[in-house]
Amino acid sequence: MMAPRESQGVISAKLTRMDGQTLYLPAEARIFMGDETLEREFLELLPKPQCIVMMGCLTVNEDVTVELLKEKVPEIVLMGEIRAPAHLIPILKVLTVEKMGDIKPIS
Repeated sequence: MMAPRESQGVISAKLTRMDGQTLYLPAEARIFMGDETLEREFLELLPKPQCIVMMGCLTVNEDVTVELLKEKVPEIVLMGEIRAPAHLIPILKVLTVEKMGDIKPIS
């Protein structure tokens, strides 16, 4: 089950039994499903910082910098895989606050 983080207290108080996972998402997150590529131009065009929820495989292009990720992506919720250049792996691990999957360097 996926729900906004603001509803965690209300939902948790009412749930007595549930099979599976409950995932509380950040407000106003940008949600991607399937395969997606994150490039510098996309991040630069974002009008304000935006959380990313990824369900699938996210590939981060070589043109994305650590500074740009810090500026534009306050957090990542991952259900799947992130593939990125090796120099971005540490910042992606820091930004990924909930992870069900892998963060791997592009080989």
